[in-house]
Amino acid sequence: HLGVESRSIHIVIMVNPEQSGTIWLGNDLKIMIYILRKWITVRLKGGIMMKLVLLSGGVDSSTALALAKATDPDILAITFTYNQQHEQMELLAAQKVSEYYQVRHKIMDLSSIFSDSQSALSLNNDIPIAEGAYGESNELNTEVEFRNGVFLAILASLAKQYRADEIYFGAHQDESGTVYPDCSPEFIQTMNQAIQLGTNNSVSIKAPFMTRLKKDIVATGI
Repeated sequence: HLGVESRSIHIVIMVNPEQSGTIWLGNDLKIMIYILRKWITVRLKGGIMMKLVLLSGGVDSSTALALAKATDPDILAITFTYNQQHEQMELLAAQKVSEYYQVRHKIMDLSSIFSDSQSALSLNNDIPIAEGAYGESNELNTEVEFRNGVFLAILASLAKQYRADEIYFGAHQDESGTVYPDCSPEFIQTMNQAIQLGTNNSVSIKAPFMTRLKKDIVATGI
């Protein structure tokens, strides 16, 4: 029985007093808890909260998606295309990951924003990708100009539209430290502050691997 009075709720579970032993509610209890969580969100927060996940289909974002799904079943995964070299591979991987975790998946094309990118990752350029370890390379040419800043700004707007309260972002550190400036802890923390200010503290960034290495993400995923 679920009684509703103003902003309070009362739950009463009726049990047969003649029944002995352990009471197993199984899926019924899980459904009840899920419905109750959603009801509380609607009543107390003014709308159903969900999670957005920036999903490229790689191990970092896929593991971030798994963590998000473990905290809330209501997930929307967002994949951006921007004329990247491996666009079709990324789209296929992101689609398979979304299907595996049974979450909604939205693809957005940002190719016009990055049409003049000078990155070796852009299909518009015939630039060989610099080889070697990140920390040892003086000619790192795979940075896509403020890519994550653009992604997170768009996701903040989408979060408001979809009534999501968190954006899961799988950025991590390299053995040599921060490789790309828009993956650094300082950038993520500052971007989070900007998003919170711009959304009246209704949206924030969740970056579970912000100070961790790739090997840590793999271990988490396994």
